Amino acid sequence: MSAKSVKPIRICGPKGNLLREYTEIDGKKDGPFKSYYNNGQISTEAVYENGKIEGIAKSYYPNGQLNCKVDR
Repeated sequence: MSAKSVKPIRICGPKGNLLREYTEIDGKKDGPFKSYYNNGQISTEAVYENGKIEGIAKSYYPNGQLNCKVDR
């Protein structure tokens, strides 16, 4: 059995603000995923397993209020 490639990913905008954070395992998203608006508020959050969303995914308005929640 070969070792898995685990990479924490943090994508920042031109001003250094965090836009997305997640982990890749063998090139696929795996674990918590979050994306952010430029104002720092969370835009979306979900949990990935082997590259696919598992469970509940949420999206938010720029003011932080919940926009929608989808159970996958």
